[in-house]
Amino acid sequence: MKVAALEAPYRIRLEERPLPALAPGWALVQVQAAGICGSDVHFYTGELTAVPGSVRGHEIAGVVVDPGDTHLAQDCPVVIHPLVGCGLCAACRRGEQQLCVDLQGIGGQVPGGFAEFVAVPAGNLVPFDAGLLPFRHAALADCVAVAVHAANAVRLGAQESAVILGDGTIGLLLLQVALARGARPVILVGKHERNLEIARQLGASLVIEGSSEDPLPAVGAAAGEVDVVFEAVGGVAPPLGAGLKMLRKGGRLAILGLTGSTELGIPWLDVVFGERTLVGVMGYGLWDGKDEMREAIELMQSGQIILEPLITDYIGLDQLDQGFEAILNRATSQSIKVVVLPARGTS
Repeated sequence: MKVAALEAPYRIRLEERPLPALAPGWALVQVQAAGICGSDVHFYTGELTAVPGSVRGHEIAGVVVDPGDTHLAQDCPVVIHPLVGCGLCAACRRGEQQLCVDLQGIGGQVPGGFAEFVAVPAGNLVPFDAGLLPFRHAALADCVAVAVHAANAVRLGAQESAVILGDGTIGLLLLQVALARGARPVILVGKHERNLEIARQLGASLVIEGSSEDPLPAVGAAAGEVDVVFEAVGGVAPPLGAGLKMLRKGGRLAILGLTGSTELGIPWLDVVFGERTLVGVMGYGLWDGKDEMREAIELMQSGQIILEPLITDYIGLDQLDQGFEAILNRATSQSIKVVVLPARGTS
């Protein structure tokens, strides 16, 4: 099979490898589509360290071609839950495998979806209806599940006000999940004009261009102090302080953006005296007994989550480096989400 391996920072190599052997309880999936995640970009640039020759890609949709000794049907369309827990620790027993003490990831420690085939534990495969959800969209189920988990983590309710800081893929999905939950108003703050226009089309109550103006006055005029803020920016200077200023007393701030910075500018007195809650968001799992990936798929199949405007590039495995470069140069490429179609351009 063909794989696109990360040999070193900024260097992808397309190579032939044997099909993975199946351990007991694992199945072989032919990858139909795989999204490039922001975390993949950090490994591509070397900001995060990857094992040379590793195969990344954890946003995956495909078809079971060899069910092995599992209960799965051959040719079943599936999306892949990429976090593989040990199954034994307290977190795994609670259904929170994303908090496993010995967590492994498909597209991390386990070879991922930037390949023609991938081996996956049966418990990490979630069937879906390919008649309602095309594979190129189903690959984003992982992203939608993250947004669902974030909304659950802060218990976002109907008629609560929400602000989303960040207009990337996760920010635009948080917008749609919040609207589906009945939150109002839902305000999005970003800096990319194309993304902001998509947010308007998706139904944001207010869209604010945050790179040229302080969003706080506009948020205050539209919603007063808000119930929930989602931080989906990360980077060198995540806007946690700005988000806290928008929150009412007793409000909740969900933190999704990745940063290596320890200088976060958090006004702790506002947190303590205002009983404001900060919640870190890591992946997804079970919430109140419901599988958040399945909830994400239900939202997608029902049409409550619109995905096509977010996908700006479809590429083959042999174009993976170009996909990364498009994401790194968004100012000129205007890329939002890049989806790899392994069957394209690998012959």
